Amino acid sequence: CPTAEFKATYANTTLVGLIENYKVKIIGTKDSLVSLASTSVGGAMAEVEDFLCNMNVSFVERRYHEVRDDICIQLYGGVAQINWALWILSISLEVISILAHVLVVRLRGVSEKEAALGMLDSDSTSSYY
Repeated sequence: CPTAEFKATYANTTLVGLIENYKVKIIGTKDSLVSLASTSVGGAMAEVEDFLCNMNVSFVERRYHEVRDDICIQLYGGVAQINWALWILSISLEVISILAHVLVVRLRGVSEKEAALGMLDSDSTSSYY
């Protein structure tokens, strides 16, 4: 429901009158904006517009994407590949060293047993087989 103030202000105004009033206010706003452009604020607005136009240079964006691709994709990708290769190499070296240690212990045990059996066997005709 409209308030009493609204009724008092717009009760005698028709729709056409309201549109005419709106038109007058829009024209006043346009005139004030045009006059604003001729002041120091208008100069600042023109400088901002020039700055935005000068920022729209395509080679900066293209070079930025090229450098980003070179550094982020190729350089870091190469470093990551080297890192993973070194990790795989270190794990395989650990496995190889563990297997080598197991084989040394087992083979040393076999040769010591053979030597002990050979010393206990006083018969020269016996074989180690």
